[in-house]
Amino acid sequence: MMPNFCEGVLAPAKERPCVCLGDVGELAVRAPSRFSRSMPADYVHRHNFRKWWEWEFIAECADLCGCLEGTQRGVGLGVGHEPLTFYFANHCQHVLATDLYSKETAWSEARFDDFNAVYASSPIDYPHEKVQVKNADMRHLEVPDGSMDFAWSCSSIEHVPTLKDLWEVFRELGRVLRVGGHAILTTEFCLTRAPYLLPGVNALDRQLFQQMIMALEGFEVVGNVDLTFNWAHPGNAVKPRRYPPPFMTHTPHGTLMEFFRSGQMANPVGISIIAPIAFVLKRRKGAIPQWQDLDLPGVIRDFTDSVIAVQAREVAGVCSRLEPYVEKGPSDNSLQLYTLLFRYYIEAMAIEKHPRPLMQRKLESFLEHLPAGDLQDADCLDLVAYLLSECNDYANSARVYRLALSSPSTTSEHAMRLGFDYLKVMTRLGNWEEGAEDVVELYRDLLIGGLGVETVLHAWNDATSRLSQPRSRRAALEMKMKRAMDRACVEYRQAVQVPSKWADAFRECLRVWKK
Repeated sequence: MMPNFCEGVLAPAKERPCVCLGDVGELAVRAPSRFSRSMPADYVHRHNFRKWWEWEFIAECADLCGCLEGTQRGVGLGVGHEPLTFYFANHCQHVLATDLYSKETAWSEARFDDFNAVYASSPIDYPHEKVQVKNADMRHLEVPDGSMDFAWSCSSIEHVPTLKDLWEVFRELGRVLRVGGHAILTTEFCLTRAPYLLPGVNALDRQLFQQMIMALEGFEVVGNVDLTFNWAHPGNAVKPRRYPPPFMTHTPHGTLMEFFRSGQMANPVGISIIAPIAFVLKRRKGAIPQWQDLDLPGVIRDFTDSVIAVQAREVAGVCSRLEPYVEKGPSDNSLQLYTLLFRYYIEAMAIEKHPRPLMQRKLESFLEHLPAGDLQDADCLDLVAYLLSECNDYANSARVYRLALSSPSTTSEHAMRLGFDYLKVMTRLGNWEEGAEDVVELYRDLLIGGLGVETVLHAWNDATSRLSQPRSRRAALEMKMKRAMDRACVEYRQAVQVPSKWADAFRECLRVWKK
Protein backbone atom coordinates (compact mmCIF):
# COMPACT_ATOMS: atom_id res chain seq x y z
CA MET A 1 0.00 0.00 0.00
CA MET A 2 1.26 3.47 -0.87
CA PRO A 3 2.03 5.85 2.02
CA ASN A 4 -0.62 8.50 2.61
CA PHE A 5 -0.56 11.71 0.63
CA CYS A 6 0.84 14.81 2.28
CA GLU A 7 -1.57 17.70 2.35
CA GLY A 8 -0.73 19.96 -0.55
CA VAL A 9 2.12 20.30 -2.99
CA LEU A 10 4.22 22.33 -0.55
CA ALA A 11 3.81 20.21 2.57
CA PRO A 12 5.04 21.57 5.93
CA ALA A 13 8.74 21.00 6.53
CA LYS A 14 9.38 18.16 8.98
CA GLU A 15 11.25 18.97 12.18
CA ARG A 16 14.75 17.49 12.09
CA PRO A 17 16.36 15.21 13.14
CA CYS A 18 13.73 12.64 12.23
CA VAL A 19 12.98 9.63 10.06
CA CYS A 20 11.38 10.82 6.82
CA LEU A 21 11.14 10.35 3.08
CA GLY A 22 12.60 12.73 0.53
CA ASP A 23 10.44 15.67 -0.56
CA VAL A 24 11.43 18.22 -3.19
CA GLY A 25 8.68 20.47 -1.82
CA GLU A 26 10.71 21.01 1.37
CA LEU A 27 13.40 22.82 -0.61
CA ALA A 28 10.94 25.64 -1.23
CA VAL A 29 9.56 25.98 2.30
CA ARG A 30 12.64 25.43 4.48
CA ALA A 31 15.01 28.26 5.27
CA PRO A 32 18.36 27.69 3.51
CA SER A 33 20.66 25.66 5.73
CA ARG A 34 24.18 26.66 6.71
CA PHE A 35 25.38 24.11 4.14
CA SER A 36 23.27 25.69 1.41
CA ARG A 37 24.52 29.17 2.23
CA SER A 38 28.12 28.00 2.05
CA MET A 39 27.81 26.56 -1.48
CA PRO A 40 28.26 28.76 -4.59
CA ALA A 41 25.01 30.23 -5.89
CA ASP A 42 25.66 28.78 -9.35
CA TYR A 43 26.72 25.32 -8.10
CA VAL A 44 25.29 22.92 -10.69
CA HIS A 45 24.17 20.32 -8.14
CA ARG A 46 21.65 22.75 -6.69
CA HIS A 47 19.47 21.59 -9.60
CA ASN A 48 19.85 17.92 -8.65
CA PHE A 49 16.97 18.22 -6.21
CA ARG A 50 17.14 14.71 -4.82
CA LYS A 51 20.84 14.95 -3.91
CA TRP A 52 20.42 18.49 -2.66
CA TRP A 53 17.62 17.45 -0.34
CA GLU A 54 19.74 14.57 1.01
CA TRP A 55 22.82 16.75 1.51
CA GLU A 56 20.82 19.41 3.31
CA PHE A 57 19.22 16.82 5.58
CA ILE A 58 22.59 15.30 6.51
CA ALA A 59 24.30 18.67 7.01
CA GLU A 60 21.47 20.16 9.07
CA CYS A 61 21.14 17.06 11.27
CA ALA A 62 24.90 17.00 11.82
CA ASP A 63 24.65 20.60 13.02
CA LEU A 64 21.64 19.92 15.26
CA CYS A 65 23.27 16.82 16.78
CA GLY A 66 26.39 18.75 17.78
CA CYS A 67 28.69 17.10 15.24
CA LEU A 68 30.07 20.38 13.86
CA GLU A 69 31.53 22.13 16.90
CA GLY A 70 35.14 22.09 15.74
CA THR A 71 36.59 19.15 17.66
CA GLN A 72 34.71 16.23 16.11
CA ARG A 73 35.98 13.53 13.80
CA GLY A 74 33.70 12.32 11.01
CA VAL A 75 33.78 9.51 8.44
CA GLY A 76 31.82 9.39 5.18
CA LEU A 77 30.80 6.10 3.54
CA GLY A 78 30.70 5.90 -0.24
CA VAL A 79 31.04 9.67 -0.54
CA GLY A 80 32.78 10.00 -3.92
CA HIS A 81 33.53 13.71 -4.31
CA GLU A 82 30.34 15.07 -2.73
CA PRO A 83 30.59 18.54 -1.17
CA LEU A 84 29.64 17.40 2.35
CA THR A 85 33.20 16.18 2.83
CA PHE A 86 34.63 19.66 2.32
CA TYR A 87 31.81 21.42 4.14
CA PHE A 88 32.40 19.24 7.23
CA ALA A 89 36.14 19.94 7.03
CA ASN A 90 35.38 23.60 7.76
CA HIS A 91 33.58 22.65 10.97
CA CYS A 92 35.41 19.55 12.28
CA GLN A 93 38.83 18.50 13.46
CA HIS A 94 39.19 15.69 10.92
CA VAL A 95 37.13 14.21 8.08
CA LEU A 96 37.77 10.78 6.51
CA ALA A 97 36.18 10.36 3.07
CA THR A 98 35.91 6.72 1.97
CA ASP A 99 34.74 5.00 -1.19
CA LEU A 100 35.82 2.28 -3.60
CA TYR A 101 37.84 4.84 -5.53
CA SER A 102 38.97 3.52 -8.90
CA LYS A 103 38.81 4.52 -12.53
CA GLU A 104 37.07 1.16 -13.21
CA THR A 105 34.38 1.43 -10.53
CA ALA A 106 30.72 1.10 -11.50
CA TRP A 107 29.91 4.25 -9.50
CA SER A 108 30.68 7.42 -11.43
CA GLU A 109 30.98 9.46 -8.22
CA ALA A 110 34.03 7.39 -7.19
CA ARG A 111 35.66 7.08 -10.61
CA PHE A 112 39.05 8.48 -9.61
CA ASP A 113 42.45 6.85 -9.82
CA ASP A 114 44.21 9.88 -8.28
CA PHE A 115 43.14 11.14 -4.86
CA ASN A 116 44.41 14.61 -5.77
CA ALA A 117 41.48 14.87 -8.17
CA VAL A 118 39.10 14.24 -5.27
CA TYR A 119 40.71 16.97 -3.17
CA ALA A 120 40.53 19.35 -6.12
CA SER A 121 36.83 18.70 -6.78
CA SER A 122 35.60 20.83 -3.88
CA PRO A 123 33.34 23.75 -4.85
CA ILE A 124 34.43 25.68 -1.72
CA ASP A 125 37.64 26.52 0.10
CA TYR A 126 38.52 24.15 2.95
CA PRO A 127 41.54 23.20 5.10
CA HIS A 128 43.19 20.37 3.14
CA GLU A 129 45.03 19.07 6.18
CA LYS A 130 41.72 18.16 7.81
CA VAL A 131 40.58 15.85 5.00
CA GLN A 132 41.83 12.32 4.34
CA VAL A 133 40.62 10.44 1.27
CA LYS A 134 40.84 6.67 1.54
CA ASN A 135 39.98 3.72 -0.66
CA ALA A 136 37.88 1.59 1.71
CA ASP A 137 35.00 -0.88 1.75
CA MET A 138 32.24 0.52 3.96
CA ARG A 139 31.97 -2.87 5.64
CA HIS A 140 35.62 -2.69 6.73
CA LEU A 141 36.74 0.89 7.31
CA GLU A 142 40.08 0.04 8.97
CA VAL A 143 39.87 2.76 11.63
CA PRO A 144 40.19 2.22 15.41
CA ASP A 145 37.19 1.24 17.50
CA GLY A 146 35.18 4.19 18.82
CA SER A 147 37.41 6.70 17.04
CA MET A 148 34.67 8.63 15.22
CA ASP A 149 32.16 11.14 16.54
CA PHE A 150 29.85 10.91 13.57
CA ALA A 151 29.40 9.12 10.26
CA TRP A 152 27.35 9.96 7.20
CA SER A 153 26.33 8.38 3.92
CA CYS A 154 24.16 9.70 1.11
CA SER A 155 22.35 6.87 -0.71
CA SER A 156 25.42 4.63 -0.76
CA ILE A 157 24.94 1.98 1.91
CA GLU A 158 22.43 0.11 -0.25
CA HIS A 159 25.09 -0.49 -2.93
CA VAL A 160 26.21 -3.79 -1.41
CA PRO A 161 25.46 -7.33 -2.62
CA THR A 162 22.88 -8.44 -0.03
CA LEU A 163 20.99 -7.49 3.11
CA LYS A 164 23.62 -9.39 5.07
CA ASP A 165 26.26 -7.02 3.70
CA LEU A 166 24.04 -4.05 4.55
CA TRP A 167 23.82 -5.33 8.11
CA GLU A 168 27.62 -5.54 8.21
CA VAL A 169 27.68 -1.83 7.36
CA PHE A 170 25.61 -1.10 10.47
CA ARG A 171 27.84 -3.34 12.56
CA GLU A 172 30.86 -1.45 11.27
CA LEU A 173 29.22 1.86 12.14
CA GLY A 174 28.62 0.51 15.62
CA ARG A 175 32.30 -0.37 15.89
CA VAL A 176 33.83 2.91 14.72
CA LEU A 177 31.44 5.33 16.48
CA ARG A 178 31.97 6.29 20.10
CA VAL A 179 29.08 5.96 22.51
CA GLY A 180 26.95 9.07 21.93
CA GLY A 181 28.17 9.42 18.34
CA HIS A 182 25.75 9.75 15.43
CA ALA A 183 25.21 8.05 12.07
CA ILE A 184 23.30 10.33 9.66
CA LEU A 185 22.16 8.34 6.66
CA THR A 186 20.02 8.31 3.58
CA THR A 187 19.28 5.17 1.59
CA GLU A 188 16.67 3.68 -0.73
CA PHE A 189 13.16 2.87 0.49
CA CYS A 190 10.36 1.01 -1.30
CA LEU A 191 7.19 3.06 -1.54
CA THR A 192 5.47 -0.04 -2.94
CA ARG A 193 4.94 -3.35 -1.21
CA ALA A 194 7.82 -5.78 -0.70
CA PRO A 195 11.51 -4.79 -0.61
CA TYR A 196 13.71 -4.60 -3.70
CA LEU A 197 16.81 -6.65 -2.97
CA LEU A 198 18.91 -7.13 -6.08
CA PRO A 199 22.68 -6.72 -5.52
CA GLY A 200 23.54 -3.03 -5.63
CA VAL A 201 20.03 -1.77 -4.81
CA ASN A 202 18.94 -3.09 -1.41
CA ALA A 203 15.82 -0.99 -0.82
CA LEU A 204 14.02 -1.71 2.45
CA ASP A 205 10.26 -1.64 2.79
CA ARG A 206 8.30 -0.65 5.91
CA GLN A 207 8.54 -4.11 7.48
CA LEU A 208 12.28 -4.52 6.96
CA PHE A 209 12.96 -0.96 8.05
CA GLN A 210 11.12 -1.70 11.29
CA GLN A 211 12.95 -5.01 11.79
CA MET A 212 16.44 -3.84 10.86
CA ILE A 213 16.63 -0.12 11.71
CA MET A 214 13.95 0.78 14.24
CA ALA A 215 14.84 -2.27 16.35
CA LEU A 216 18.61 -1.92 15.91
CA GLU A 217 20.24 -2.82 19.23
CA GLY A 218 23.24 -0.67 20.10
CA PHE A 219 21.65 2.38 18.45
CA GLU A 220 18.62 4.54 19.10
CA VAL A 221 16.64 6.25 16.36
CA VAL A 222 16.63 10.03 16.87
CA GLY A 223 13.42 12.02 16.38
CA ASN A 224 9.94 11.29 15.11
CA VAL A 225 9.05 8.86 12.33
CA ASP A 226 6.96 10.17 9.42
CA LEU A 227 6.84 7.95 6.34
CA THR A 228 4.28 9.92 4.34
CA PHE A 229 5.38 10.67 0.79
CA ASN A 230 4.31 13.85 -0.98
CA TRP A 231 3.07 12.32 -4.23
CA ALA A 232 1.36 15.58 -5.19
CA HIS A 233 4.57 17.53 -5.83
CA PRO A 234 5.78 17.28 -9.45
CA GLY A 235 9.40 17.15 -8.28
CA ASN A 236 8.62 13.91 -6.46
CA ALA A 237 7.03 12.26 -9.49
CA VAL A 238 8.33 8.88 -10.62
CA LYS A 239 10.92 9.43 -13.36
CA PRO A 240 11.83 6.57 -15.74
CA ARG A 241 15.45 5.57 -15.17
CA ARG A 242 16.38 5.68 -18.85
CA TYR A 243 15.82 9.43 -19.25
CA PRO A 244 18.07 12.12 -17.74
CA PRO A 245 16.48 15.14 -16.03
CA PRO A 246 15.67 17.98 -18.46
CA PHE A 247 18.38 20.55 -18.98
CA MET A 248 18.34 23.18 -16.27
CA THR A 249 20.09 26.50 -16.59
CA HIS A 250 22.49 27.45 -13.83
CA THR A 251 20.35 30.11 -12.22
CA PRO A 252 20.38 30.96 -8.53
CA HIS A 253 18.54 28.38 -6.45
CA GLY A 254 15.11 29.23 -5.09
CA THR A 255 12.90 29.88 -8.13
CA LEU A 256 9.77 27.89 -7.39
CA MET A 257 8.99 26.86 -10.95
CA GLU A 258 12.25 24.98 -11.41
CA PHE A 259 11.00 22.44 -8.89
CA PHE A 260 8.22 21.49 -11.30
CA ARG A 261 10.23 20.57 -14.37
CA SER A 262 10.76 16.89 -13.72
CA GLY A 263 10.35 14.23 -11.07
CA GLN A 264 13.66 13.49 -9.42
CA MET A 265 12.86 12.02 -6.00
CA ALA A 266 11.25 8.68 -6.98
CA ASN A 267 12.39 6.07 -9.48
CA PRO A 268 11.04 2.73 -10.72
CA VAL A 269 13.27 -0.28 -10.11
CA GLY A 270 11.85 -3.50 -11.41
CA ILE A 271 8.15 -3.33 -10.60
CA SER A 272 8.79 -1.27 -7.47
CA ILE A 273 8.98 2.46 -6.79
CA ILE A 274 11.78 3.71 -4.56
CA ALA A 275 12.65 7.04 -2.95
CA PRO A 276 15.26 8.10 -0.38
CA ILE A 277 14.64 7.65 3.32
CA ALA A 278 16.67 9.73 5.79
CA PHE A 279 17.30 8.93 9.44
CA VAL A 280 19.68 9.56 12.33
CA LEU A 281 21.04 6.90 14.69
CA LYS A 282 22.73 7.59 18.03
CA ARG A 283 25.28 5.07 19.34
CA ARG A 284 24.54 3.77 22.79
CA LYS A 285 26.17 1.10 24.93
CA GLY A 286 25.73 -2.46 23.80
CA ALA A 287 26.83 -4.77 21.04
CA ILE A 288 25.33 -4.80 17.56
CA PRO A 289 23.70 -8.21 16.98
CA GLN A 290 25.09 -10.69 14.50
CA TRP A 291 23.22 -11.19 11.23
CA GLN A 292 22.03 -14.64 12.29
CA ASP A 293 20.47 -13.20 15.45
CA LEU A 294 18.09 -10.87 13.60
CA ASP A 295 14.39 -11.67 13.69
CA LEU A 296 13.66 -11.67 9.96
CA PRO A 297 11.07 -13.48 7.82
CA GLY A 298 12.24 -16.88 6.58
CA VAL A 299 11.77 -15.89 2.94
CA ILE A 300 14.17 -12.94 3.37
CA ARG A 301 16.82 -15.18 4.94
CA ASP A 302 16.40 -17.87 2.28
CA PHE A 303 16.63 -15.30 -0.50
CA THR A 304 19.71 -13.61 0.99
CA ASP A 305 21.54 -16.91 1.52
CA SER A 306 20.65 -17.98 -2.01
CA VAL A 307 22.02 -14.78 -3.57
CA ILE A 308 25.29 -15.28 -1.70
CA ALA A 309 25.49 -18.90 -2.87
CA VAL A 310 24.71 -18.07 -6.51
CA GLN A 311 27.27 -15.27 -6.57
CA ALA A 312 29.87 -17.74 -5.30
CA ARG A 313 28.56 -20.38 -7.77
CA GLU A 314 28.22 -22.80 -4.86
CA VAL A 315 24.54 -23.54 -5.42
CA ALA A 316 24.04 -26.92 -3.78
CA GLY A 317 20.70 -26.77 -1.98
CA VAL A 318 19.62 -23.41 -3.45
CA CYS A 319 16.92 -24.87 -5.70
CA SER A 320 15.38 -26.93 -2.89
CA ARG A 321 15.44 -23.88 -0.62
CA LEU A 322 13.71 -21.56 -3.10
CA GLU A 323 11.40 -24.04 -4.81
CA PRO A 324 8.57 -23.81 -2.22
CA TYR A 325 8.31 -20.04 -2.83
CA VAL A 326 8.50 -20.46 -6.60
CA GLU A 327 5.89 -23.23 -6.68
CA LYS A 328 3.55 -21.23 -4.47
CA GLY A 329 3.65 -18.29 -6.88
CA PRO A 330 3.18 -14.63 -5.98
CA SER A 331 0.52 -13.29 -3.66
CA ASP A 332 -1.12 -9.90 -4.23
CA ASN A 333 1.60 -7.99 -2.41
CA SER A 334 4.72 -9.99 -3.23
CA LEU A 335 5.04 -10.04 -7.02
CA GLN A 336 8.33 -8.13 -6.84
CA LEU A 337 9.81 -10.51 -4.26
CA TYR A 338 8.56 -13.52 -6.23
CA THR A 339 10.30 -12.17 -9.34
CA LEU A 340 13.58 -11.82 -7.46
CA LEU A 341 13.26 -15.29 -5.94
CA PHE A 342 12.64 -16.85 -9.34
CA ARG A 343 15.58 -15.05 -10.88
CA TYR A 344 18.04 -16.73 -8.49
CA TYR A 345 16.16 -20.01 -8.53
CA ILE A 346 16.47 -20.32 -12.30
CA GLU A 347 20.12 -19.21 -12.27
CA ALA A 348 20.90 -21.93 -9.74
CA MET A 349 19.18 -24.44 -12.04
CA ALA A 350 21.30 -23.22 -14.95
CA ILE A 351 24.53 -23.50 -12.94
CA GLU A 352 23.62 -27.04 -11.89
CA LYS A 353 22.80 -27.83 -15.55
CA HIS A 354 19.27 -29.11 -14.98
CA PRO A 355 17.62 -30.65 -18.08
CA ARG A 356 16.51 -28.02 -20.55
CA PRO A 357 12.91 -29.31 -20.83
CA LEU A 358 12.53 -28.94 -17.06
CA MET A 359 14.00 -25.44 -17.12
CA GLN A 360 11.73 -24.46 -19.99
CA ARG A 361 8.65 -25.62 -18.05
CA LYS A 362 9.75 -23.53 -15.04
CA LEU A 363 10.35 -20.52 -17.28
CA GLU A 364 6.96 -20.86 -18.96
CA SER A 365 5.28 -21.09 -15.55
CA PHE A 366 7.07 -17.88 -14.51
CA LEU A 367 5.84 -16.08 -17.63
CA GLU A 368 2.24 -16.69 -16.53
CA HIS A 369 2.87 -14.44 -13.52
CA LEU A 370 4.41 -11.50 -15.37
CA PRO A 371 2.54 -8.28 -14.65
CA ALA A 372 0.43 -6.77 -17.39
CA GLY A 373 1.82 -3.70 -19.12
CA ASP A 374 5.30 -2.29 -19.55
CA LEU A 375 6.37 -2.04 -15.90
CA GLN A 376 8.74 -5.02 -15.71
CA ASP A 377 11.95 -6.01 -13.93
CA ALA A 378 14.54 -6.07 -16.70
CA ASP A 379 17.32 -7.14 -14.32
CA CYS A 380 15.39 -10.38 -13.81
CA LEU A 381 13.94 -10.69 -17.31
CA ASP A 382 17.38 -10.36 -18.89
CA LEU A 383 18.39 -13.79 -17.57
CA VAL A 384 14.94 -15.28 -18.23
CA ALA A 385 15.05 -14.21 -21.89
CA TYR A 386 18.58 -15.56 -22.32
CA LEU A 387 17.69 -18.96 -20.82
CA LEU A 388 14.57 -19.17 -23.00
CA SER A 389 16.78 -18.69 -26.06
CA GLU A 390 19.14 -21.39 -24.75
CA CYS A 391 16.08 -23.68 -24.60
CA ASN A 392 15.40 -22.75 -28.26
CA ASP A 393 12.16 -21.00 -27.27
CA TYR A 394 12.94 -17.96 -29.39
CA ALA A 395 9.37 -16.67 -29.55
CA ASN A 396 9.06 -16.33 -25.77
CA SER A 397 12.65 -15.09 -25.54
CA ALA A 398 11.90 -12.26 -27.99
CA ARG A 399 8.70 -11.42 -26.12
CA VAL A 400 10.55 -11.18 -22.80
CA TYR A 401 13.40 -9.12 -24.26
CA ARG A 402 10.87 -6.70 -25.72
CA LEU A 403 9.14 -6.33 -22.34
CA ALA A 404 12.49 -5.62 -20.70
CA LEU A 405 13.35 -3.06 -23.39
CA SER A 406 10.14 -1.13 -22.90
CA SER A 407 10.11 -0.99 -19.09
CA PRO A 408 10.62 2.49 -17.57
CA SER A 409 12.76 0.90 -14.86
CA THR A 410 15.36 -0.24 -17.42
CA THR A 411 18.38 2.05 -17.55
CA SER A 412 19.43 3.44 -20.90
CA GLU A 413 22.71 1.50 -20.93
CA HIS A 414 20.95 -1.75 -20.08
CA ALA A 415 18.25 -1.13 -22.68
CA MET A 416 20.82 -0.61 -25.41
CA ARG A 417 22.62 -3.84 -24.50
CA LEU A 418 19.32 -5.70 -24.42
CA GLY A 419 18.50 -4.33 -27.87
CA PHE A 420 21.33 -6.30 -29.43
CA ASP A 421 20.34 -9.50 -27.62
CA TYR A 422 16.75 -9.00 -28.76
CA LEU A 423 17.90 -8.48 -32.33
CA LYS A 424 19.86 -11.75 -32.28
CA VAL A 425 16.76 -13.66 -31.18
CA MET A 426 14.57 -11.94 -33.77
CA THR A 427 17.13 -12.88 -36.43
CA ARG A 428 16.82 -16.53 -35.44
CA LEU A 429 13.05 -16.20 -35.76
CA GLY A 430 13.50 -14.78 -39.26
CA ASN A 431 12.13 -11.40 -38.14
CA TRP A 432 15.30 -9.37 -38.41
CA GLU A 433 13.61 -6.42 -40.10
CA GLU A 434 10.98 -6.13 -37.36
CA GLY A 435 13.68 -6.42 -34.68
CA ALA A 436 15.79 -3.75 -36.37
CA GLU A 437 12.80 -1.39 -36.43
CA ASP A 438 12.33 -1.89 -32.69
CA VAL A 439 16.01 -1.18 -31.98
CA VAL A 440 15.93 1.92 -34.17
CA GLU A 441 12.89 3.12 -32.24
CA LEU A 442 14.70 2.47 -28.95
CA TYR A 443 17.70 4.61 -29.89
CA ARG A 444 15.49 7.33 -31.31
CA ASP A 445 13.43 7.40 -28.10
CA LEU A 446 16.56 7.71 -25.97
CA LEU A 447 17.76 10.68 -27.98
CA ILE A 448 14.35 12.34 -27.80
CA GLY A 449 14.41 11.68 -24.05
CA GLY A 450 17.54 13.80 -23.74
CA LEU A 451 20.30 11.20 -23.54
CA GLY A 452 23.60 12.71 -24.64
CA VAL A 453 25.28 11.43 -27.76
CA GLU A 454 28.44 10.51 -25.83
CA THR A 455 26.42 8.33 -23.46
CA VAL A 456 24.72 6.62 -26.39
CA LEU A 457 28.06 6.05 -28.10
CA HIS A 458 29.58 4.57 -24.94
CA ALA A 459 26.74 2.06 -24.64
CA TRP A 460 26.89 1.36 -28.37
CA ASN A 461 30.62 0.63 -28.18
CA ASP A 462 30.08 -1.62 -25.18
CA ALA A 463 27.40 -3.58 -27.02
CA THR A 464 29.26 -3.90 -30.32
CA SER A 465 32.45 -5.00 -28.55
CA ARG A 466 30.57 -8.17 -27.58
CA LEU A 467 29.55 -9.00 -31.14
CA SER A 468 31.26 -11.94 -32.80
CA GLN A 469 32.27 -9.86 -35.80
CA PRO A 470 35.70 -9.15 -37.32
CA ARG A 471 37.29 -6.09 -35.75
CA SER A 472 37.47 -4.23 -39.07
CA ARG A 473 33.74 -4.73 -39.70
CA ARG A 474 32.90 -3.73 -36.14
CA ALA A 475 35.01 -0.56 -36.47
CA ALA A 476 33.24 0.34 -39.71
CA LEU A 477 29.88 -0.20 -38.01
CA GLU A 478 30.87 1.97 -35.07
CA MET A 479 32.01 4.78 -37.37
CA LYS A 480 28.74 4.71 -39.30
CA MET A 481 26.81 4.73 -36.04
CA LYS A 482 28.74 7.73 -34.73
CA ARG A 483 28.20 9.68 -37.93
CA ALA A 484 24.49 8.83 -37.90
CA MET A 485 24.09 9.96 -34.32
CA ASP A 486 26.08 13.13 -34.88
CA ARG A 487 23.77 14.05 -37.73
CA ALA A 488 20.73 13.10 -35.66
CA CYS A 489 21.73 15.30 -32.75
CA VAL A 490 22.38 18.34 -34.93
CA GLU A 491 19.09 17.94 -36.76
CA TYR A 492 17.22 17.14 -33.54
CA ARG A 493 18.27 20.43 -31.99
CA GLN A 494 17.03 22.23 -35.07
CA ALA A 495 13.76 20.39 -35.58
CA VAL A 496 13.01 19.08 -32.05
CA GLN A 497 12.58 15.61 -33.49
CA VAL A 498 14.82 12.77 -34.59
CA PRO A 499 14.46 12.82 -38.37
CA SER A 500 13.84 9.80 -40.54
CA LYS A 501 17.31 10.29 -42.10
CA TRP A 502 18.89 9.20 -38.83
CA ALA A 503 16.67 6.14 -38.58
CA ASP A 504 17.60 5.20 -42.16
CA ALA A 505 21.29 5.58 -41.37
CA PHE A 506 20.99 3.42 -38.28
CA ARG A 507 19.13 0.71 -40.20
CA GLU A 508 22.06 0.67 -42.61
CA CYS A 509 24.42 0.16 -39.65
CA LEU A 510 22.38 -2.84 -38.55
CA ARG A 511 22.46 -4.30 -42.06
CA VAL A 512 26.27 -4.09 -42.01
CA TRP A 513 26.33 -5.90 -38.70
CA LYS A 514 23.96 -8.61 -39.98
CA LYS A 515 26.33 -9.35 -42.88
